[in-house]
Amino acid sequence: MVLPLLGGSPGVWNTAMVFYQVSLLLGYLYAHWLGSRFPLRTQVKIHALTLGIPFLSLPLGIPEGWVPPVGNDPTVWMLGLMAVAIGFPFFAVSATGPLLQKWFSLTQDKQAKDPYFLYAASNVGSLVALLGYPFLIEPAMRLQSQSIMWSGAFAIGALFILGSGILASKQQEPERIKKDNDSGKRESRFQKLKWTLLAFTPSSLMMSATTFLSNEVAAVPLLWIVPLSLYLLTFIMVFARKRLLPEPIVSKTVPIAAIALVMLMATNATEPFLLLVIVHLTTFFILAYGCHARLADSRPKTDQLTEYYLYMSIGGALGGVFNALIAPVFFNSVLEYPLAIALAVFLIQFKNNGRKHGKELLAPIAIAVLALGSIHIVRLTVGVTPHAAAIAFLLPVLATYFLSKAPVSFSVAILSILVISDNHPVSKEQRLLRERSFFGIHTVTLDPEQGITRLYHGRTVHGIESARAQGVPSTYYHPSGPVAAFFGSLPEDSALNVAVIGLGAGSTAAYANPTDHWTYFEIDPSVVQIAESPEFFSFLKNSKAPYQIKLGDARIRFKNEKENSFDLIMIDAFSSDVVPAHLITKEAFLLYRQKLKANGSILINVSNRHLRIDLIAAASGANAGFKNYEFIDELINNEQEAEGKASSHWMIFHPQDTETRLDPSVWKSVSIESDSKFFWTDDFHNIIRILK
Repeated sequence: MVLPLLGGSPGVWNTAMVFYQVSLLLGYLYAHWLGSRFPLRTQVKIHALTLGIPFLSLPLGIPEGWVPPVGNDPTVWMLGLMAVAIGFPFFAVSATGPLLQKWFSLTQDKQAKDPYFLYAASNVGSLVALLGYPFLIEPAMRLQSQSIMWSGAFAIGALFILGSGILASKQQEPERIKKDNDSGKRESRFQKLKWTLLAFTPSSLMMSATTFLSNEVAAVPLLWIVPLSLYLLTFIMVFARKRLLPEPIVSKTVPIAAIALVMLMATNATEPFLLLVIVHLTTFFILAYGCHARLADSRPKTDQLTEYYLYMSIGGALGGVFNALIAPVFFNSVLEYPLAIALAVFLIQFKNNGRKHGKELLAPIAIAVLALGSIHIVRLTVGVTPHAAAIAFLLPVLATYFLSKAPVSFSVAILSILVISDNHPVSKEQRLLRERSFFGIHTVTLDPEQGITRLYHGRTVHGIESARAQGVPSTYYHPSGPVAAFFGSLPEDSALNVAVIGLGAGSTAAYANPTDHWTYFEIDPSVVQIAESPEFFSFLKNSKAPYQIKLGDARIRFKNEKENSFDLIMIDAFSSDVVPAHLITKEAFLLYRQKLKANGSILINVSNRHLRIDLIAAASGANAGFKNYEFIDELINNEQEAEGKASSHWMIFHPQDTETRLDPSVWKSVSIESDSKFFWTDDFHNIIRILK
């Protein structure tokens, strides 16, 4: 529901995770207060009231009047929206785990003295829901139906929770409720700090791995599910009655996995994709498991159960806040990922045996010096070749492995190598700018040999300009490609009013004529600053047509445009490699139709490595009364490749009752029914069906 308001940005996911973790903390705090202050029967009565309040805000939905801010970071706005929309229901749900375990521990059941296995059960439920949503629920139900179903499930869940409390109060063992100061040994402040750190680190690591994989490896649909699934799986495994993965095996595996990951990250490897993902996710799983195993091994007796979960939730919330709110402000790369890796390695390997660890800092300092020297030597001798980075970091990384039995040295050495490789990459391209915003990481580089400037969103190229052919577009907009073919089919004296959704480096401005007027719709202020900076790109500076840029999500801003005002709507709005779904639904095309002139056209870049965006666009276009044409441009010669041309897939949508001047040898008609199985609306998506 929230994604369309914020352009489908991956930042929505991290912000939602922060809301979840902070709300979970509040729920656990409430559970601790309730469980430690009142008799069981009173707890059940108070919680009945807590479970009743959320019905005032059900069913779930976006409240009216919530429009995201234009030109500003929407993080705080989104947290406020989620607090209003789902704050009460989630608060009530979040207290369930600790409360049920506390109530169960007060019964006469033979397993009541160690109820922590129920935490494994609750995480099984979370994992089933996480995997079931995209594969079972989303493809089968509209959002409104999902909201109603959830409300019904909440009502049933509330009855089961209260029923459990009533049963527990009837089966309560006499004199089991005691005040904290009568319950024996209390955990030290140091132990509570350890609980917090052991929860903080996997939380931060999970969000870091998700951000890094989405930005620096590949924006694969549904990839974000995997780290969270593994995160939940580690909780299930460590709190299960029988531990399947013994601690000694984890301790021996940690250095190997960490070193493999450090080598891949230090060399900025991008291929092979499957190997990269496997190494990242395997290392994440091992590190998260190791931290959670230590957390589970240190669990207290049941009289401190709710306090234990409270400190766990404090750690988890701090991890989310650090990654989603603090790191993007202070770091212009995903630096939180190396920090989380190093901290996890330290926490797993560290043994509090009285040993002094100060001298252990000398070795990582030496490795850092070795890494910097190795980079310099390789640049002077080998030069910047495809394998230069691997050669430069091989010796420092191998040296780091031999420190694996010294936790401080090993973790600091890992962090040093990753920070050095991030700031001193062995690459032909010089980094001119790197900025991070809610919508991703943008990098501008210069290849001095070829004189080519590139704009990256993560690892995806979003614009290229050559100093030798300044103002000539490349990538998807190359003069031999579909965009040039479309503009070449127009009359020479045409004066167009053009809307462009997605600015990038401003490459499309190369096709503007003096008699045109162009309006760009861009959601990310960072992209606007880069495109309008002549020291990076000259497309907008040299535009022959007057133009204006409107910040904000295009669907929202488009509603304010005059009807029948545009001759052409161009859509190339990428969030890395994923097109925001709300720009190609039935409702989106009906909106475009209102804003187009009678003989206007829609031109959409449907190029995508992982999704058949063309199928969705074709169905939506047919439903809105358009004829559909496509141009798949895959033939690229050596000269065009040197100029930066990229293969692309474009579609054109013309009103049914108008004639076109398109070249039929390249633009092929697309026949698809408006009610096809690929049809999407604002209320219904099925991403599984269009996966390549």
